[in-house]
Amino acid sequence: MKKHILYLFYTTAILFLLSSCFPLTTTTSNDKKQVSSAIYNPFIYRIHPEYFVYHTESQNSRLYTKIYLDELMFAPIGPNRSSQGKVKIEYQIYPFDNLSNYIDSASALYEIKKRKDQNNAITYLNIKETGLSKYYLHIITTDVLRQASVEEYILVNKEGLGARQNFLIEQKGTNLPYFKNYFRNDQVFAIHHKKSVDSLYIRYCSRQEPLPYPPYSSMIRPPVALTTDSIFSVSGQNEFQFREQKNGFYFIQVDTNSVEGLGLLNAGVDFPYLKTSESLVFPLEYLTSTIEFNEILKSSNKKLSVDKFWLGAAKDINRSRELIRIYYNRAFYANTYFTSFTEGWRTDRGMIYLIFGPPKSVTKTPEKETWIYSDKLNSRYLQFVFNRVPNQYTDNDFLLERNIDFRQFWSKAVESWREGKVYNVFN
Repeated sequence: MKKHILYLFYTTAILFLLSSCFPLTTTTSNDKKQVSSAIYNPFIYRIHPEYFVYHTESQNSRLYTKIYLDELMFAPIGPNRSSQGKVKIEYQIYPFDNLSNYIDSASALYEIKKRKDQNNAITYLNIKETGLSKYYLHIITTDVLRQASVEEYILVNKEGLGARQNFLIEQKGTNLPYFKNYFRNDQVFAIHHKKSVDSLYIRYCSRQEPLPYPPYSSMIRPPVALTTDSIFSVSGQNEFQFREQKNGFYFIQVDTNSVEGLGLLNAGVDFPYLKTSESLVFPLEYLTSTIEFNEILKSSNKKLSVDKFWLGAAKDINRSRELIRIYYNRAFYANTYFTSFTEGWRTDRGMIYLIFGPPKSVTKTPEKETWIYSDKLNSRYLQFVFNRVPNQYTDNDFLLERNIDFRQFWSKAVESWREGKVYNVFN
């Protein structure tokens, strides 16, 4: 039986643990798989694993998983009563054109001994070759001791040499895999392409995409086509060092005539937090008129203008501080969950998250997410549906199904914020 290795990464140390594993099996199901949870509520959902898929030079595909250990439950186990946690990672493969049946599955169980200097755990599972060039990976990660699971879908694409999953990003100096699709100005990476090529091309795009249309709008967002400000090349014979200071979107390609590539966003040194005066201004565009927003944006003291807006809404210093805390915390979590070719709070899901808050439940399928806001008895509910859309720059792009009926909820929400109250759909 092939062993899986779990890497426990600390600031200065790496610990290798052996795990038990289960063989690949083939099974079928009659229903399209759905995932339902409150995954986007950080105060309810306990574990938030991160994933990416990498296709190696030998054509093997790997599912990398990162677990934050402070989110796991640990308990004294074994004769020495040492503190241990247990994590189970499993996946199912769904053909891209047949979501009713999964054709392969695998799982692995890991026992983790906790140490004071532990930060996170990273492991990978080899994905069995099925002959498919495009499929969905349904991933279930479970904190066994707490009996808490989180589920996710990843679109796996092996078509084309320049596809983003042919790139592996490692943090320079540590050789640790990097899971985010955004980075800070001070970070340095080593980026590998699975195959040696003459050159890799890096397109830089500085222009920020406009905010999403309101949820009641009849307007349809056109396909995303970022404007290239500049382009430069590096050798593709070996890994190359990547460190870019300018804010904007970077698109790394094998062929500039192709639509495939690896996208990385530099949204500032504090991202995903919003700490600078200017970064605090932009999310106010959802709550202000065009004239109000431009006045704040052009202000010589933006921090004072932002404080003035919130104090004017709350009419009380303590309440305004609470509004600021909640609103910008939501922006932080939107950036964490939904960032793609633009900051998370600027996406459709980020817009709804910022104004309405975390949904009570989220149902996921490979093609869409359905968010539910409901009252305590679930007798009334508001539903938002986000569809996964093709986007050459990211796999994390979902568009809202807009409806004129959302206008009343949106208007009430904006009015509530402007009156100094956090909006509750069924308050």
